[in-house]
Formats: sequence, structure tokens, C-alpha cells
Amino acid sequence: MILIVSAADDDHVAAVEPELRRRGASVLLLDLAELPARAQLSVAYQPGERARTVLRLRDFEADLGAVTAVWSRRPRAPSPDAEITSQALRDYVRQETADAWIGASALLDCLWLPAPRWQELRAGYKPLQLQVAADLGFEIPPTLVTNSSEDFLDFYRRHNGAVVSKTVHNRLLPTNRPEGYDAYVLTDLVANRDVVDVDAIRYCPVTVQPYVDKRVELRITVVADRVFPVELDSQWTNHTRHDWRRGDHHHARYAVHNLPQVVERRCVELVERLGLRFGAIDMILTPDGRYVFLEINPNGAWLWMERTTGLPIGAAISDLLVSGEAAASSTRVAPRPSQGATNPLLTGAETPALVPPLGPTRRTDFRIPQKAVAATLQYLGRLARTGTPPREAVAGLRRLAKRHRGTHMDLVWEVESYLGTIHYDALLRMPGGGTLSLAFSPRGGVPWALRHAHHARETDLLRVNGRTLNMQTVMAYLDGLWYDARLLTGLVDGCLVREAVDARGIEATDDEVRSAVYAFERKAGLASVEAKDSWLQGRGWTQHDLEHEIRRQVIARKLRKQIVRGKIDAYFRRHRTELDTAAIARLRLANHEAARHLARRIKRSGVGLGQAMEEAIVAGEITTARSEFATVRRRDLTPAHARVIFAASPGQVLGPFECADGHDVVRVLRTVRARLDESTRELVMGILFEEWLAKHRGQATVKWFWGDAERAPGRAGTFMWVR
Repeated sequence: MILIVSAADDDHVAAVEPELRRRGASVLLLDLAELPARAQLSVAYQPGERARTVLRLRDFEADLGAVTAVWSRRPRAPSPDAEITSQALRDYVRQETADAWIGASALLDCLWLPAPRWQELRAGYKPLQLQVAADLGFEIPPTLVTNSSEDFLDFYRRHNGAVVSKTVHNRLLPTNRPEGYDAYVLTDLVANRDVVDVDAIRYCPVTVQPYVDKRVELRITVVADRVFPVELDSQWTNHTRHDWRRGDHHHARYAVHNLPQVVERRCVELVERLGLRFGAIDMILTPDGRYVFLEINPNGAWLWMERTTGLPIGAAISDLLVSGEAAASSTRVAPRPSQGATNPLLTGAETPALVPPLGPTRRTDFRIPQKAVAATLQYLGRLARTGTPPREAVAGLRRLAKRHRGTHMDLVWEVESYLGTIHYDALLRMPGGGTLSLAFSPRGGVPWALRHAHHARETDLLRVNGRTLNMQTVMAYLDGLWYDARLLTGLVDGCLVREAVDARGIEATDDEVRSAVYAFERKAGLASVEAKDSWLQGRGWTQHDLEHEIRRQVIARKLRKQIVRGKIDAYFRRHRTELDTAAIARLRLANHEAARHLARRIKRSGVGLGQAMEEAIVAGEITTARSEFATVRRRDLTPAHARVIFAASPGQVLGPFECADGHDVVRVLRTVRARLDESTRELVMGILFEEWLAKHRGQATVKWFWGDAERAPGRAGTFMWVR
């Protein structure tokens, strides 16, 4: 009997289990989350006999002594009975049950994949992995695991600041969110601003390595002595350039990699030396052709690679499990370092410069405004202590800047993903040139290694009937629209508006927002609490979301008014005729010949458009038509149509005119010369604002960070605005 220990919805198990049954194997699936509430485990000892381990699960009793192979795929934590409500007791029951299972499973003298749980955990420790890999001849990057800020800074300087940070172990970080989402930390470049928080390293160890340039990244899956190497083109998009796991596994670029035999042999031996029968090895192939070992995951995912490359990884796992060979697990320990080895952190060697000089530098004369710097640091400290939200923080800095004339101040911030705390940086532009960046990191914050933790579901956009749509998938759906001019222009315009609002210091008062929200609710028919709640629920919004959106609209309208101030009257005088309007009745037909005959009949008989349409349908001359009354402006018509319509007398029938989806027969009801009333002012304001956007769009430096990295930089200069 083959025992699979994993969650019931594990897609890897779903891919392998049918193949095992097809080969005639007896398979039992155990989800440890069913212990102890919905399953029972008993280990019985009798004098002179071997222990008997029995598992009762879903009205099925299994003697685990009959197990020939165990696939410990993704064991979950035990789940205490719901009747146990004390959290302390639940934690106690969970740990006791886990220990009972590990003890019982230690009695199973059979083949394990990847290895017995305790041995799998040992193999997952990265310091051991790196030592064994180096002993086998793999190239490994210089690595430091530390909670010493001094050692970190020494390592950082030795590598000129080009280092990445990782967690010590790839574990998920539970959150307090009701959805039960976990957070995770990916490989991240250490930025200069991160060094400001270097003291937080003492809270929790972190792994740092020099950044290794990549041609491709490799995921090499080893099953016993079979090797399945896959290359991941993580460099084609900026989103995955530093860590391929940032992308969507199902929409990435994969290919089977031709691994050199010497590297392949080392991969097999590494898995064996760690006491495993399975391993997912991560490596980098550098631009100059070097294979650099990063880590091995004793139970890494592989199904997405099999589906995209066709490599028979699942079949290899089935072969191994069915074989039932009870091979003893390797217990070899990684050799100790040689006696002559020294710690590079303690050699006393001269520390190289953080950034080597690149050539002569231009001297800039400027003076540091001491009072402004001191006041700004005090302000940053107050922001850190009070947790002030960005909108209020920006307003406070502007008030501070008014007291220090001559020093231009800006505020930038980053929201820490796990706890939601905000890190602020103040930028002070010095008189005479140069910018001074100030930051304050309070004591007692988040451990340094977790400063860039990501919630596992932070890219989720929508969930319908349990099916989740994430942003990577949405971008794949939008791939066909990605070069649509209106879509790209709208995204660029949003950035330009935000830039202008920040530069001009435009804000909306609470009274202005309340008034605008009230006006919107009245116009949208949301006077009652029930109506508003239904409207918000239909959009997945809260009242705060509505107020935030209305605030954004109020600020945008203020920006438009500032930009067009003093220009509306002049524009109206120059373009008055373009703003003239005509009231028309319009009949749209699909066929040009039918439209021509109908127009001739109306002109001859003088009947209305509706009556003429009805008579033509009754006579079988046409099958469908669409009629409407409309008010059109001269500027919205083609020059040819505008000349004819605005030269016509009231009641005159014109056409047919060809349009995008048919042919129009038009009766002109009246024409009106434009006058500068409130609605016309709104129209002119929109026209002038669009002209301002078009001008700044043409001057903007636009760089896209999503999609094809090779084509992205060219997009800014290739799209056109289509009206």
C-alpha cells in the first residue's frame, strides 16, 4: 500500500494518484489536518511483538505496517476539534498530535519520498545545503547568515552594495487577516534606504548574498537518479528579474535545459548526500556560462513545469513509489570546514569602498540648511511614533516647508506589507543644487528580514464561486489590449495628474468631500441607507472607498480649474463656431440603398421619420432601423457633415450620411449658435485640460514595468491618442 500524506486538494497528488491506481497500486491519502478531530491514530505494543500502527479514517481502517512507500507531499498541521476553544489548548493539541504522527511514522520501514519528515526538515536548512553543495564542487555565491548589523554592513561594503536579502527558511508568515492569508518574503535587492533600518537585523537573522547576474534561472527536479532540468526566462520581464517567483507560474516562459553531465551528476549526488530521494534545485546560469547553486527545496513544486514542458516528472515519481524498495536513507553529514578555513568577516582585511570611483566628479557648492534638517528629522520621528497616514503627513510637511523658505521639501513613503506600517523619507532640495534624503527608523519595529514580506494573496483581484483571478492572469487576458492607445494613454494620464497635484500642493478639505459625496448620492439615487449599502456592496466598496474616490475627483477638478484659469473666454472667442449645436432627428439603417430610397420618400411626402420607417417595415422594404433625437456639436462632426447640417433650414431632410455602423437619414430640427453658458464652460474646460494632458504626455519620460521587457521602453513613443 502506498500512503500519500498531503492535502485533499493538492494538484500534484491529483496528477499522480490516478497513474498509481492505473498501475494496480493500493493508495491511501492522509490529510494530517483530519487528525485528531476526524481521524484516529493508534500505536499498540505487545510483549515480544513489533508495534502495530493503525489509522482509522473515513470509516476505513488501515494497518500502516502494510505500507510499502510513503509520499510525504505537503503534510498540513493537525487540526484540533472545534469544541476545544482555548487557543493555548489548541496549540498544545496540535503539537502533541504532530509528535504522535512523527513517532508513528518513524516505525514505517519502507521507501520514503522525499524522506522521513525529520530528515526532510534537516535537508531544508540552507547552511547545510550550501556546505554540501560546495563540497561536491558546485559554485556557490558568498553567503552570510547573520543577525549582526556590523557583519551585515561589512558584507554589504565588500560587495559594493550589490547584495540581495533572503529569509533563512522559506516559511510562510501567518497573518491576522480573517481570510487566513499568509505572507511570504522573496529575494530582494537591498536598496540604500534599507540600510537605514540596518539596526533591525538584530531582531531576526537574515541571509545575504551578492547579486548574481542571470542569463536564465534553472529549476532542476531530481527523482532518485533521474534529472529533469527546466530553464525559466526570468529576464524577459522586469517583474521577475530578481526572483522568478514574483510571476505567475502558469504564464511564464519555460524550456527544457540541456544540463552538462558533470552538473547533472552533482545534482543527483547532492540529493543523495542530503538523505533525500527527491529535490527541486534552484540554480542560475550566468551570462558567461557559469552554473551557480542557490538552494534545494526537498519538496518543491513541479507540476507547472511538467505541464509546460512535457517532462515526465509525475511518471518518475510513480515509478519510484510503485517500486516499493525500502532503501535506507543516507545519514551522511556534511563535512566540517577545514582547519585552515577562516571567516572572511574576521580577517581584518581592509574594507573596500562601497562604490568605486568612476572618474572625476564635478564639485557642487551648496549649503545645508541646518534648521530645516533638524525640524524635518523631528517631524519624521513624530510621523513614525503616531502612524500618520500619507495624506495628513504630506499636508504637515507642506506646513513645515512654509516655515523654511528656500528649501523645497517632498515626502515619499512605502507601506510595509505585513503590518501595514508606513516608512517615510523626506527629500530636501538644497539651495545651490543637490538633494538631501532624510529617513527615521524607530526602535521596536518589524524584524529586518520581513521588511518586504508579501501577502500571498496581495495580487488577487477577484474571486467568483471559489475561483480566484489574480493580476498576472488579468494581464494575460489584457495582452491583446495592451497596445490599445486609449488604455495606455489613460494610464499615463493618471500619472501626469498625480504629478501635477503633488507639485501644486492641491488638497481637498473634508467639507468639500462631504459636500461632493452628498451631491453624488443625491444624483445617483442613494438617499436611503439601504440603497447606498446595496450600491457599495455591488462594487465591493466601503464608505471609506467611496469618500476616497470622491476626494480624488474633487482634487482632479481643482487641478483642471487651475490649469484652465483665465483661458476659457479666449478659447471660446477663437473656436465659437466649433461649439455650435444642432438638434436633429436621426434614422439609422444598415443598407445604403434602403436609406437612399427612404430619404427620397420622406423628402417627397414630408412625413416624419418615424412614420416613414414604420411604412417601410410594413411594406417589407426594410427589416430593422434605429431612430433617435440627438444634439450634436459642429466639432464632433466631420467637416463635410458639419457644413451640410449647419447650412440646412429647420425641417430639412438630409442624407443618407455614412457612419461607422450604418447610414443615417437626418432631419434638422434647429441650429443654435454657441453661447458661453455653464455647460459650454464645462465643455471648454475639458477641451483645454485634454490639450494640457496631450502636451505633457508628449514631454513625459514613460517607462513600462509590466509585460515584455524588451519592447516595454518603446511603448511611450509608439502609441497615439485616438478620439
